[in-house]
Formats: sequence, C-alpha cells, structure tokens
Amino acid sequence: RIVLLNQGKIEQEGAPAEIYSQPRTGYASNFLGAANLLPATIAGRNARLADGQTLELGSEAQGERLLAMRQEDLVNEGQITATVGTRIFLGARNRYVLRLADTELRVLAGTDTIYERGDKIGLKIDPARIRVLDESPSNA
Repeated sequence: RIVLLNQGKIEQEGAPAEIYSQPRTGYASNFLGAANLLPATIAGRNARLADGQTLELGSEAQGERLLAMRQEDLVNEGQITATVGTRIFLGARNRYVLRLADTELRVLAGTDTIYERGDKIGLKIDPARIRVLDESPSNA
C-alpha cells in the first residue's frame, strides 16, 4: 500500500495497481505511468470532447471533468478520430503521438499497420477503462 502526496497533501492512497488503474486526479494518473488526460463535458454516461466527438463512459458523472485513458488501452478502431503527429518505433510496437482537438494523445500500437504524420486514426476504448477524474479541467 502506498500514500501518494502532492504538495504535502494526500492525493490518493491504495495499492500501486489500484492507483494505476483507478486514479482520482490527473496527478495520480501520471504518477505511476503516463496517462492521456482529455477535458470533456459529461452528462450521464456520455462525454463530449472539445471537438464535439463523444465517448461512452463506464460510469455516470456530470459536468466539466477530466478523463484519464492509458495509452495501452486505446486501440485503432473507429470510435473517435485523431490525427497522427509523430510515430516512435519501439521494436515490437509503435508509440503514436496524436492530436485530438487541442489535446495530445499517446497510443501504443503494433507494427502491422504503419501510420504517417497527418493520417487520421479511428480510436476505440472500452468504456470501463476510461477514468472520470475528481477534478475539472480548470483545476488540473
């Protein structure tokens, strides 16, 4: 069990795997590995991103919130569309840095299909893997 401190205050506590998979804040989501943080307007189980695209959530929430998604949880299928900025070869995988509205996303993908700068990629994520954080985008 660990206690995660941020500027002298307890940010979150729990087992490392729990904090990794169920962060409550942007700070906690990036402490044990990189997370993609997307601002969204949420109504129930629907999240509207800054560019108007929508995601289905695994739990209900309301208002302006941050969504946290791990780069390994995003797969290239069709739910939302982002634009390739860069590709980094990592051996058995590629890391893509994508643009979605005014936000940068990092995605890990296999090497069977190669995307180039400017290509549009459809992304999909299991709604249960999207974390709605306890903070609004303005507080992050």
